[in-house]
Amino acid sequence: MNKLLLLSILLLSVFGLKSQNNTWKEAVESKNAVLDVIFYENEPFSYFDKDKQLTGIEIDILNSFKKWMYQNKGVALNYNYIKSTSFQNTLTTIANGKTNSIGASTVSKTDQRARDYNFSAPYLKNISVLISHGDVPTLVSTNHFETTFSGLIPITIQGSIHETLLKEVVKACKSERTPEFADSPMKILELISDNPRYYGYVDILTYWKYIKNHPSNIKMHKKATIGNEFLGFIFPQNSDWNIPMNEFFESGFGFTSTKAYREILEKHLGYEVIDFVELD
Repeated sequence: MNKLLLLSILLLSVFGLKSQNNTWKEAVESKNAVLDVIFYENEPFSYFDKDKQLTGIEIDILNSFKKWMYQNKGVALNYNYIKSTSFQNTLTTIANGKTNSIGASTVSKTDQRARDYNFSAPYLKNISVLISHGDVPTLVSTNHFETTFSGLIPITIQGSIHETLLKEVVKACKSERTPEFADSPMKILELISDNPRYYGYVDILTYWKYIKNHPSNIKMHKKATIGNEFLGFIFPQNSDWNIPMNEFFESGFGFTSTKAYREILEKHLGYEVIDFVELD
């Protein structure tokens, strides 16, 4: 009896592990799957609301994908949400992750990342804005980086596109300063608000959310704005889950042309910024 019980537990464990490492191909056969969602807390993309419920643009899009999967593919999809400790940790976790892993961390697609990960079709346009304390003179031209920022301290998120952009500014300042790293974009804005010696890039939606909730003396330097970025979900290179997600985003007129997509943006964003980031 004990041997039978032990064997049953072992078999359940094996099948349980298998069900938690579903490929899309396997899910088509079994009609169910569990995805590990590695998310980086960053309002308004993925964050906990006042009731401690996980929400945000990325989370709501994933829930719409889940609904679409059941209605169109007959696959019952569930998520195992895992909070990442940093943006860089998300990238590392997905690069080394199981086939059923998905990264939800406002990842912009670059040539290098396209070689390192499987990307979904984009779900949002992104604009990177250079932020400083309000006491810093406004940048009037990209030829004036040195006179405006050379005495200041650059701060960014390690491994982000903003780190790359900020290093270009540091180079233009003819400075040898090494950027400092913060735990989150909100921490960058908090530090800049408290200390006029710091400056850095953040996403426009992060900046919008911060100044909406924390009126403070910080400013955006429009001459340094970068707007040719697109955000997507990422998967390990050996994952095939980008296949159904791309179909979700692109079949027919595409999810980003639907009322549901617009409602997600209106839920988390203000009308003053939606037009900047909504996909056409």
